[in-house]
Amino acid sequence: MKNPIQELMLYALDPGISKNIKVADAGTLIQDKTILLSSKRKVLIKELVKNGPLLLTFIRGTWCPFCRLHMQRLRDWAGKLEGRNGSIIVLSSEPISEINQWLESNPVPYMFASDEGSELADYFGVRVKPNKFFQAATFIIDSDLTVRLAYTGKRTKALFKTLNDEF
Repeated sequence: MKNPIQELMLYALDPGISKNIKVADAGTLIQDKTILLSSKRKVLIKELVKNGPLLLTFIRGTWCPFCRLHMQRLRDWAGKLEGRNGSIIVLSSEPISEINQWLESNPVPYMFASDEGSELADYFGVRVKPNKFFQAATFIIDSDLTVRLAYTGKRTKALFKTLNDEF
């Protein structure tokens, strides 16, 4: 059980998306966008959703302690999805070199990508302006490029239950 100070810190540092930022809502048809994977390969979202939904998660960076906690939970959750069709991508504003340096000692069972120019973060409405970092956000995108789930703000156990039900 978390202590009250820990809960307050989590809320204070990850309070959710600010009210003035528009986020793609569930049911929104998105444009096909290019994602730059940590392998330096560029891939279109429509290629990723051919075999099942795409779970797209935005993090502030591999340096963020709350994002690291989320990535651990995502790692555990991804293991439960074996045998299901679909893709998981974590997007960071960091350059590929920093992401790959972190991945060397922290391998993950999902894809990692860089959005260093914040094009995707701006498109999905999750960049905290004028800063470059991203708000915590998770989207499930179907094969027809429709957003099935749009979740912003602090990641909770309830999110993983919802993801399990939706993915």
